[in-house]
Amino acid sequence: MKKITKVLLFVSLTLCFSAVYANAQQISAYKISNVKIVPFEQTTGKFEDEITAKDDRSFFNDLSKGLFVTVEITGKPESYEAKRQLEVTVMEGAKVKLKKVYMAGILNEQGKFYFPVWLDAPMCSEVKITARITGQKPIATTTRKVAFQCGE
Repeated sequence: MKKITKVLLFVSLTLCFSAVYANAQQISAYKISNVKIVPFEQTTGKFEDEITAKDDRSFFNDLSKGLFVTVEITGKPESYEAKRQLEVTVMEGAKVKLKKVYMAGILNEQGKFYFPVWLDAPMCSEVKITARITGQKPIATTTRKVAFQCGE
């Protein structure tokens, strides 16, 4: 009788763990589908054209140029996983300009969620924006750079 009880307990636990593992596998990993960078000119109060990944635009002595960054994540529509977070780190040269952790919300019907990041002027060294989704395997990472310089 003890042997049958142990076998039934083992089978029950195996089935429970299998169900939990299968449920965890149903929510696929989120990915960073876009990092949109739009300059903002403080002297005019206007947004400029987006800096695309293939854009080689640079800024020299543009001390009134801020950046509005939007990080777009993509995954299964209307999904949510509490342990997933977006970490955004912005380096200006060797200095940390901004580091922020965002909780990922429920993805919309198209499987998207957007995180806004505002970078204040002035910037005088290369700006490197790194976005990472943690709390999942694999960790998703994307980096974008914008050239800024100041001098005479």
